[in-house]
Amino acid sequence: QAFGFDTCRIDGHDLDQIHEAVERCQALDGRPHAIVGDTVKGKGVASLENKVDSHSLSRPLTDDEIERLLAEVEEG
Repeated sequence: QAFGFDTCRIDGHDLDQIHEAVERCQALDGRPHAIVGDTVKGKGVASLENKVDSHSLSRPLTDDEIERLLAEVEEG
């Protein structure tokens, strides 16, 4: 806002809020826009949620890790 931006803060995991914010920005003219999406690293995967390592892994995942993490997502 300090630089004249039209800003809004949303839940960055909520697709409806993202869609509404983009539509709102498209409907406004004359000012630059900024959408700030609050998010959680690893959201939806309990063993990775809010852990620094979930943001950028220092090594590739093993096949066993991939299977375990996909199972966590599917259990939701």
